[in-house]
Amino acid sequence: MPDPITATLKNYRALPKVELHRHLEGTLRLDTMLDIAGQHGITIPADILRLSTLVQMQEEENFSFQTFLSKFNTLRLFYRSPEVIHRITREAIEDAAKDNVKYMELRFTPVALSRAERFPLHDVMDWVITSAGAQRSRVQVRAVLRRLQGSQAGRSACDHPRRGMGTRRECS
Repeated sequence: MPDPITATLKNYRALPKVELHRHLEGTLRLDTMLDIAGQHGITIPADILRLSTLVQMQEEENFSFQTFLSKFNTLRLFYRSPEVIHRITREAIEDAAKDNVKYMELRFTPVALSRAERFPLHDVMDWVITSAGAQRSRVQVRAVLRRLQGSQAGRSACDHPRRGMGTRRECS
C-alpha cells in the first residue's frame, strides 16, 4: 500500500496551478548559485546546506518579515551579467513548468537586479522580458515590474517599450 503522504504529494504536483506572486530574485537554484559564484568570484559557502541557511528560511529561525528580507542580501549578489539574468529567468520558468504551473506572474525589481554591476535599468528590464518571452513552455508568463527607488526609477519602468509576453503598464 502506498504511503498516504507520498500519494497526496503526487496528486498535488499533478494539479494545474496559477502562481500570482513568484519573485525572480528568490528563484535561484542552489546549484545555480554555486555555479555563478565560481564563475564570478562570489564568496559563499561551497556546501549547499550552509548556503541554504543564507538564502532560505530555516525552521530554527524567527519567521519574521525582517528575517525573510535578509535572505535577499545574499540572493542579490548573483545578478552579475546579462547571461546570468537570462539563465535565472529561464530556470524560474522551467521550475514553474515542473510544478505544473500554467500561468505565472513573475515579479522582479530592476533596481535590485542592476545593483551588483550597476546595469542600466532599461537593459535589466529588457533582459528579463526578452528571456521570459523567448521560453517555449506550457507556462503563460507575465512580467510584473516592481519599483522601489522613487519616481525616476518608476518612470523609467513605465517608459520601457512593451515587448512580448502580453506585458501591460499601469502607471500614474
